[in-house]
Amino acid sequence: MPHHPQDPTTASGVAPQNAVAVITVDGTSGSGKSALAKELAKALSFCHLNSGLLYRMVAAEVADKIDDDLEGCLEFLRNATVEYRPDQHVVFGGQDITDLTHSPRTDRMTPAVAKIPAVREIVRGWQNKIVRDWGDSVVEGRDIGTVVFPNAQVKIYLEADIEKRAEWRHLQRQKKGIEESLENIRKALEERDRMDIERPESGLRPAPDAHILDASHRTQDEVLEEALRIVHETLKK
Repeated sequence: MPHHPQDPTTASGVAPQNAVAVITVDGTSGSGKSALAKELAKALSFCHLNSGLLYRMVAAEVADKIDDDLEGCLEFLRNATVEYRPDQHVVFGGQDITDLTHSPRTDRMTPAVAKIPAVREIVRGWQNKIVRDWGDSVVEGRDIGTVVFPNAQVKIYLEADIEKRAEWRHLQRQKKGIEESLENIRKALEERDRMDIERPESGLRPAPDAHILDASHRTQDEVLEEALRIVHETLKK
């Protein structure tokens, strides 16, 4: 299922919204968006798109070169063949680079790449093409409900205290065999929050019609239960 950037029928972010059901899960880094979106999609028999994985893919491919040759990198991205698989694997130019997207190095480089407006435009084209191809989807990210799918049927904004998020991210790292101090993770999350919120285009904020869900003192099951309640109540209206 190859996806080509800059598809003229989807780059505006409008076409898929009226054809399929879209549920957006936005929120702060490390708040549990991926876990919630995955389980929510499973419970609803929807597809699950982690838009952050697309930005991580971009960072893994061009971050080292983008400062010196922005236009060349953009042209490279526009002409690349991108595949996002339902098993949450990303294939760029025919090569599965999923493992590269989860490294601490990619964590550090992704915010700088993601704040570039032209990169966000390219990724929006990918997001819309993927959802159009897949059908009913839960899409997670930081500007999905505000910019990418502003007319989504249900919007959830997930947040949590910085200390809780650092603990969760630290545990995730340990499970993957990645050693990184809790303090470094907390500082990285604080910096990511700052960059996301201050980003001139598509800055992190809840959509006016988003349901705010605080995960700080809830288990994953409790977060999912509340999200499903929001979905069912909203779709009945």
